[in-house]
Amino acid sequence: MKYFTVLSFNTWKCEGDYLARLESMVTEMTLIEPDVILLQEVFVSCNGEWDTAAYLAERLSLKFVFHPARRKKRLVLGNNLESESGLAILAKREIIEHGAIELPTTSKDPSRWLQFAKLGFESGNIVLMNTHLTHLNDDKRTRFKQSLKILEVIDAVSADSPLILGGDFNADPDDAVIKLLADKKKTPLSRITMNLSTLRDHDRCIDHIFITDLFLQVSSTRVLDGSQSSGFSPSDHYGVLAKLRFL
Repeated sequence: MKYFTVLSFNTWKCEGDYLARLESMVTEMTLIEPDVILLQEVFVSCNGEWDTAAYLAERLSLKFVFHPARRKKRLVLGNNLESESGLAILAKREIIEHGAIELPTTSKDPSRWLQFAKLGFESGNIVLMNTHLTHLNDDKRTRFKQSLKILEVIDAVSADSPLILGGDFNADPDDAVIKLLADKKKTPLSRITMNLSTLRDHDRCIDHIFITDLFLQVSSTRVLDGSQSSGFSPSDHYGVLAKLRFL
């Protein structure tokens, strides 16, 4: 495989016109054909009726793993259902190992996780990490602690394995959290260059992808803006798509 494409995307739970948004996601993701998709705010109803990750994986013919988070009742199509808003990793290749590690939180914003998975390749494994940091604007301290925990986990991963970290960090490129994660003096990570807004109604770039030096960034772009699905926006976020080359 010469190139490897990764999409990070916050699916916005079951908000808005959930069914129409799902179809918009399918349409635009089908055109992109990413090798890996990292999803946040993945809605799953506890009664088994609704499952965003399973639906997308089936329609896109991908394997997937899901980690539950932030359990509460949410309104979907007029029904108030007990549900999860978790993390999911979708991939073209078999996922040979997966799990999740809880991040530091507060009582105001509990249940934040770092999800991980490994994909097997002839030359070795690729490690994927997916996260969603606290959304509280006035709690930069917790976000910083969460980032330190992520770096602790990354440090424990073999340096021989290419690693990709993506997700909704609720932090702009010049935020201390993003600078920490991409500090080459302290971490093995580089941030994919993409500074366009990733929020539909705000001029902020808070969704990011980081890679280790065993990858080379070929290109990056903002995707999933509704332009390929009759203008219907798939989420309140845009997606970040990175095209990478193995070194």
